[in-house]
Amino acid sequence: MTSKSAPQSQLRLEWVYGYRGHQCRNNLFYTTSKEIVLFVAGVGVVYNPREHKQRFFLGHDDDILCLTLHPERTLVATGQTGKSPYICVWDSASMEMVSILKEGHQNGVAALGFDKEGNVSRCIINYVEIAPFATEFFFERCSVNMTISKNDSFKSS
Repeated sequence: MTSKSAPQSQLRLEWVYGYRGHQCRNNLFYTTSKEIVLFVAGVGVVYNPREHKQRFFLGHDDDILCLTLHPERTLVATGQTGKSPYICVWDSASMEMVSILKEGHQNGVAALGFDKEGNVSRCIINYVEIAPFATEFFFERCSVNMTISKNDSFKSS
């Protein structure tokens, strides 16, 4: 006779295959430790080519659309698509969430950027496809400035 209870086993992510290049730009970076940061589906991936190992950031609940690296090349910001999209800022060394912004987004976060002081300075909050020549115009018209600190939430300005 079989048991009707759930099994005691759990799934564990071991390796992510692939790369999201469709509808995305500037989505692969090198960290200070010469690891590669990228995303596939809803997973942030940090790949160590010397050891051929991956670590994973699993703070999103839908597909990631954009990624940017802090000027100090340790903190990562990722934005996602979906009904309730949000931005995660996470540490590529510890793989821990540093900050999250869940308010004010519709459809998806299509692009992010840090300024030279380390603040999230460009954030396209409504995901729409645009022609490459219109990118600068779109950034200037639809951007939101945000400031982060290690233990705080985002602050819009």
